[in-house]
Amino acid sequence: MITIHPAAGIEAGVPVITLDESFYNLSGIISATCSDPLTLFERIALALSGQTHDAELQRHFISALKNEYEVQVH
Repeated sequence: MITIHPAAGIEAGVPVITLDESFYNLSGIISATCSDPLTLFERIALALSGQTHDAELQRHFISALKNEYEVQVH
């Protein structure tokens, strides 16, 4: 998934390429960051290779965020 805001892709557990700086730009959480359009295809190939994506780390990261920041509304 290529996204400006990576939360949707991270929550889906898929490789994510961000197009700008983000809180989520952490190794293993996202697959790549691309601020230069000329390198986008290279970043896509990297993300699809699976070498930079850690689905288990993504799950733990989202779980920690939900446990720490999720607001319960009743």
